Amino acid sequence: MSSEADNLVVVSFKLPSRELEILEELARRRNTTKSEIIRRAVCYYVSEKLAGKTRPIVTKTPNNMVIRP
Repeated sequence: MSSEADNLVVVSFKLPSRELEILEELARRRNTTKSEIIRRAVCYYVSEKLAGKTRPIVTKTPNNMVIRP
């Protein structure tokens, strides 16, 4: 029997330093990993998109990217 961890694949992406600081603080406060928070956020975003509940607008600026529903 395989566990969910057996199916995980390593990915890499860039994140602005301020967002990383926020992510690290959130993970510390919730006593979880940054990876778990990111997995849940991606799962939520994808499920909302598939349900047709959001149509994000992506605005790019020189230092960051803002996504608004």
